[in-house]
Amino acid sequence: MKVKFNPLNDRVLIETVMMSDKTASGLLYIPEVAQKRTQTGYVAAIGPNVETLRVGDVVIYDMYVGIELEDQGKKFLLVDERDVLATIDKDGGGVNE
Repeated sequence: MKVKFNPLNDRVLIETVMMSDKTASGLLYIPEVAQKRTQTGYVAAIGPNVETLRVGDVVIYDMYVGIELEDQGKKFLLVDERDVLATIDKDGGGVNE
């Protein structure tokens, strides 16, 4: 049976993904320590009071936050909006343009 998670208030449901040790271009190596301290994922659902995130955003969050959930082999994390550290711009824009 498929479960639908509906975050309340300022909660964010993140579908977790494993971070690669290299960037897509293959030029930047991400040390193992950095991979363990932060995590990445996709925003799967948001509560009604979430103001800065949208479903589909790629986000970085700290490793030691939230409640782990699982449905049909997919892993999710339910966190407070304030526990999301940053979003990743899929178009490549940002500080280092």
